[in-house]
Amino acid sequence: MASPQHDLLRFLVFLLYLLVLPAVFRKLTPRLPSFAKALTATLLLAQVIIVALAVQLQSQDSVLAKLVDVTEERNPAVALAGLQLALVAAYSILIAWLARAAPIWQRLYYLGLGAVFFYLSWDELFVLHEGMPNWAIYYFGAGVVIVTATLIVAWRSPRRARIWHGSFLAGLAVSALGAIGLEHLRFPPTCRPLGLYYIDKCLLKYIEEPMEFLGIWLALLATLGLISELAPPPNRRLRRLLMGLPVLALLVIVFTSDPDLNRVRSKTGAIETDLRGEAGARVYGYRLDLAPDAAFLEATIWLSAPPFSYAGLGYSVHLLDQADGSTLAGQDEFVTVDGGSVLGPFYLPIFRQTLQLSLPPETRANRAYWVVLRLWREEDGAYVSQKALAADRRSLSDTQIALDELVVPAAPIATDGVPRARFDNGFVLFAAVAPASASPAETLNLEMTWRADTAGEHDYTQFLHLVNEETGELFAFDQQPLGARLPTRLWYSGLADTETWRIPLPADLAPGRYQFWTGLYRADDQKRLGARDAAGTPYPDARVSLGAIYIEPA
Repeated sequence: MASPQHDLLRFLVFLLYLLVLPAVFRKLTPRLPSFAKALTATLLLAQVIIVALAVQLQSQDSVLAKLVDVTEERNPAVALAGLQLALVAAYSILIAWLARAAPIWQRLYYLGLGAVFFYLSWDELFVLHEGMPNWAIYYFGAGVVIVTATLIVAWRSPRRARIWHGSFLAGLAVSALGAIGLEHLRFPPTCRPLGLYYIDKCLLKYIEEPMEFLGIWLALLATLGLISELAPPPNRRLRRLLMGLPVLALLVIVFTSDPDLNRVRSKTGAIETDLRGEAGARVYGYRLDLAPDAAFLEATIWLSAPPFSYAGLGYSVHLLDQADGSTLAGQDEFVTVDGGSVLGPFYLPIFRQTLQLSLPPETRANRAYWVVLRLWREEDGAYVSQKALAADRRSLSDTQIALDELVVPAAPIATDGVPRARFDNGFVLFAAVAPASASPAETLNLEMTWRADTAGEHDYTQFLHLVNEETGELFAFDQQPLGARLPTRLWYSGLADTETWRIPLPADLAPGRYQFWTGLYRADDQKRLGARDAAGTPYPDARVSLGAIYIEPA
């Protein structure tokens, strides 16, 4: 049910148009040629529809409300405002080109006016003034210059053109009152007692954008009127150009790359991605934040669906152990449209979704987990997984996408003493504890202690060679340094951990004394990683000596 303030807001917006439009249709539009009447009427109709919907849906959290909210940035409503500003710019430049009889200084005025309005159009679309301190002062100063120049040009123009200069100045005044005057309204103490306080602002602030819409429309009307007064009657080709400019400008606006999503990514640290599911669902970016105490993982994703098809759409985030495939934690949520949103390509609404995934106290540290995303939709009471049609991330199945990898850090163990080897990538091997002897067919336990002074970037495999001192017989065993639980690509700076290797010795391993050798090679190209001893001397062939072991007779 609408509140009295909501009803008052609708009345104020209606009153705004009622005060302006009758005079416009009585005094101005009859002077326009037919093509200009059709153009201005079309733009006015689009404006009225958007403003009416925006006022009606002011307090709703729906997709349509987001698309027509004139107080939002970078949505179809703002695109219409930017389109009107761009057309004022384009038609002002056309006046400078077509009004050959006007003095050169007047034509330069229209050319400068076009440049200013092109900037204003770009500002409306991409909010350029957001990072500009005291922007209102600069804009007010520019407005004073434009008004002064317009008055001078109107004074030196034919009398029949002055009504259009007046319309232009009236449009600037209405727009400036909304953009600067009401924008900086400081909630007078009388606002609430008079019933003018609505949601979280003085009610008058909510008519700021309709005033801007209407003011720029008046300026556009004026530029079309000046073309009809100052330029020769347009031929068919010029009329097609004048009518085609709105379509061209709208296409440029819609197809221009969207900076809002990029700005969201840069401000929030979101990672760009492109995941596409059934029925048009798409994920554009995500961010993962692990709580300092590892009590929860906050997952934020930016996703879209075709307009108005968010009902029943949901998503799941799970934590999957890479080593054994077990699920550590998971959570399912419906997509909501009441959170933050931006507009992506072709003005498709992209909504931010955030959930906190609680991690159990027994979460094992220094293990690699997949953060898995699944999209689903509720259909007749069933939750149907949506197939991933395209993904720039690893697919674990046709419905599960591994967004990223996560490691819960552990407190580092002590690594005192002289290291066995320092590898060229910042990994350090300390202890390598093995029994003095072993028997064939026995499982040999070998304890390896590692430290990472820099974060890992590649997957490395550690080799272990046992070489018979008498016969040269070689026994080789390879695995990841800390096992499958933590690949080296996920090692973090400061990691210090121990892994116990369990090496099955072959039953036919010849008895005798064997030398231990180890090292690292990159998994993708088998290239060994250089290593040095504690004194800085390189190990030949990148093989680190671990001592000797005696293999007893079977």
